[in-house]
Amino acid sequence: MAAGSYFAGSTPMGGGTVGFPVLVLLFDQPASMGRNFGFAVQSIGMVSASIYILSHRVPIDWRTLRAALPAAALTTPLCAALIAPRVPSALATLVYSVIVASFGLMHLARIRTVAACTRRRPSEREGLRLG
Repeated sequence: MAAGSYFAGSTPMGGGTVGFPVLVLLFDQPASMGRNFGFAVQSIGMVSASIYILSHRVPIDWRTLRAALPAAALTTPLCAALIAPRVPSALATLVYSVIVASFGLMHLARIRTVAACTRRRPSEREGLRLG
């Protein structure tokens, strides 16, 4: 699970997108466990990204961060404590599956447009090194 989530973390969707369906759909665990595992994987990934950004002095859009951080810091724990326990496991799994499937279909539909906009494509070796 950890290795799969590590590789999934290199995708734009993040490691929790692999951890949740594997735990819930393949290993038949409750959706709450998949959610908690996804949060853990995302937290580790975001802390790693933050360390990288700060240590390499990557420019940060502080204006956007100042607007988003208080809302995220307030709503994430509240929703996790008040809403998530009341959502049935089957509904959480269904909603998650539909959202991820629609995300995948959207990417399939737009892949030619995105590929046409790319001027220089990195080699496979560069992709593995950068990913």
